[in-house]
Amino acid sequence: WNPGNSEQFLSLVEDLTGNPLTGDAWVNELKQTVSDVLKMEKDSYDAKIAECSGSKPSDDVDLDMRIRIVDGDDVLADTEKDGSFLASC
Repeated sequence: WNPGNSEQFLSLVEDLTGNPLTGDAWVNELKQTVSDVLKMEKDSYDAKIAECSGSKPSDDVDLDMRIRIVDGDDVLADTEKDGSFLASC
């Protein structure tokens, strides 16, 4: 990480997102009732179960992302170069 701690956290968030960090998102999460959150999570869970019920099991894990495991300057594993998550492990 080249910049290190040369930039303050709140400035970094605003530079990356284009918006200052506020509590609005957290407050909106807290405004949800427990029953609404449980219903939303159950609906999401049920939808994923239905989506996966017709597919056959896989020997790979698809995280839909690139993962690099780095120690200093050494790249120990890279899913893009290794071909998959499990190959990187």
